[in-house]
Amino acid sequence: MKYISNGKMTIKEIANILIVSDETIRRSILKLFPDILKNGKKTYLDELQVTAIKRDIINHDLHKNVEVTTELEQMMIIQKGYQALMEKTAELEELLYSAQPKIHFYDTVVDSKDAIEMSVVAKMLDKEIGRNKLFELLREKQILRQNNEPYQKYIDDGWFRVIENYWVDSAGESHIKTKTLVYQKGIEKL
Repeated sequence: MKYISNGKMTIKEIANILIVSDETIRRSILKLFPDILKNGKKTYLDELQVTAIKRDIINHDLHKNVEVTTELEQMMIIQKGYQALMEKTAELEELLYSAQPKIHFYDTVVDSKDAIEMSVVAKMLDKEIGRNKLFELLREKQILRQNNEPYQKYIDDGWFRVIENYWVDSAGESHIKTKTLVYQKGIEKL
């Protein structure tokens, strides 16, 4: 921007540089600095005031191709960008920090060659879903039968493993119960 000898600019000079009308500049001055306009006297604006007026014009889409022309504007833009970058970085670091337990758990499960219980899978997939709800969803999707055992196709595909547990009740009777476990491939598919 071209400045006059005392480092200030007139309304006309600002309007010419920004390629807007004198009236547009006056409206911005009235909005931002209402006390500096005096009838019959030439108004002089310093760099800070000119920068604020320019920003006001840009923010109101009165002029779209305004260029950054002062060092103050450049520093303000850099500072604003740096501040936004720091805020985003802090937000992402916080998100990463809070996700560390999940990441560690996922890495442990994925690296495992063993099958894990459905309750652990439910915790890993979503905080809001429990083991029973996961069983229900898998039955609805025709992945598990009504007894929570997977269809043979999903066992053959390496998603699940079914194990048998033997137990004796208080009356001394033996029972067999099946349990559905999930392999890492199944976890990835789920």
